[in-house]
Amino acid sequence: EIGQIAAIAGHFSIPLVMLAGDQAACAELLDLQPHAITVAVKRLVGAASTLSVSHDEAKLQIQQAAKQAVLHVKDYQPWKLAGPFEMTIEYLVQPPEHPTVRSVTYRGKTVLEMYEAWLGK
Repeated sequence: EIGQIAAIAGHFSIPLVMLAGDQAACAELLDLQPHAITVAVKRLVGAASTLSVSHDEAKLQIQQAAKQAVLHVKDYQPWKLAGPFEMTIEYLVQPPEHPTVRSVTYRGKTVLEMYEAWLGK
């Protein structure tokens, strides 16, 4: 999802400079934008459990990160990709309506066109 957001923002020449979210989302953004500012407010600690920072601490960290990101926004480049684009989504088995794995592919000349195809526009 982070890559999709980065690509759409890049289409409009907007760089992703800051993200607050779980540890995995922060790592995903850093793969795309290594100098982005991230705030991991929770992390996975089990198959179905997370460990979160307190609301007050998260708010403080996010505010500080946002200020830092805005101060350095000119240091970032948007993530621009050359098309054409193709996105395939594979749906797992969901009996009884969908008893087999199925996939749907969306295409576009631009990342925005592909995304709009996915939205059904």
